[in-house]
Amino acid sequence: MKPATKGNRRQRGAALVEFAVSIPVFFIMTIGLIDVGRAVWTHTSLGYVSRGAVRFASVRSNESGNPANVAAIEDWIVAQNTGLDPQRMTVTAQWDPANTPGSNVQVDVAYSLRPVSSVLGVANLDLSSSARLTISF
Repeated sequence: MKPATKGNRRQRGAALVEFAVSIPVFFIMTIGLIDVGRAVWTHTSLGYVSRGAVRFASVRSNESGNPANVAAIEDWIVAQNTGLDPQRMTVTAQWDPANTPGSNVQVDVAYSLRPVSSVLGVANLDLSSSARLTISF
């Protein structure tokens, strides 16, 4: 084993300083990447439940045996969604002109996502998705 010289000690100290400077940057980037991934996943989930909810409403007109209303659509969304807090979700449904076959139904779903950290610089990220379909039954 070679005895430690003054040059080797300096090099080891420089590596420690480089590590101390780079590790916080690495962790901040990792947490930011997690937040971006959660936002993309949440937006995809909102699209899934809004499209499913509009399909649910499009086959349940006032002329069917079980007509859709906003409460029924909200219940369907809560039953279908996984991983999203229903308390942070807002659902609106609009029928144009009415809930009858041939009319249109639009379902809007909004969600307030709380990031893991403030790396993105926002306290809450408001995401939404909308779907529209013609009522068939």
